[in-house]
Amino acid sequence: MRSFLLLGFLICSILACSDPLVVAPVQSKSVNNDLLDFNKGYIAYESNAIDTLLSIKNWDFNKSKTGLRYQLNPVGCSGYKPHSEDLVRLDYQISDIHDNSIYSITDTLIHLEKDYTVNGLVEGVKMMCKGSSGTFILPSYLAYDVKGDMKKIGPREVLIYRVKINNVIKNTKND
Repeated sequence: MRSFLLLGFLICSILACSDPLVVAPVQSKSVNNDLLDFNKGYIAYESNAIDTLLSIKNWDFNKSKTGLRYQLNPVGCSGYKPHSEDLVRLDYQISDIHDNSIYSITDTLIHLEKDYTVNGLVEGVKMMCKGSSGTFILPSYLAYDVKGDMKKIGPREVLIYRVKINNVIKNTKND
């Protein structure tokens, strides 16, 4: 047995001393362009999937410049809307694009843009005021993107957030 191990070690040593393998350089510009083209295509695919969902469900949603689909209740609330430095106490449910429940969170306090990194949720919450509710459909690039949350949300998953703002604690530095 020892002789086989020694023989294997000698063969590996001899092979390691041979000429190094020459690898052609990767054309990073073409790789970047290919990734960019893929991502543009995937964004279009997700947008079409969301539009199909809205059509099938006969849901009337608005679309922001970033691609967030949203429906607010009441429409155009008149109270104070949260800013980046504010604390917001809210309830929310997260579902996948097929409306299968993923998470249900109640009475949680978040510091916008500090504690929470889901850009689509932050964008949506900033449209709301205390006591209002909203439904947001987030393309994956506004949600957990290519990594998911490493628990229940998969990579590149379109998510539906149903949100109710219970309270907004205004940061006095916003004045």
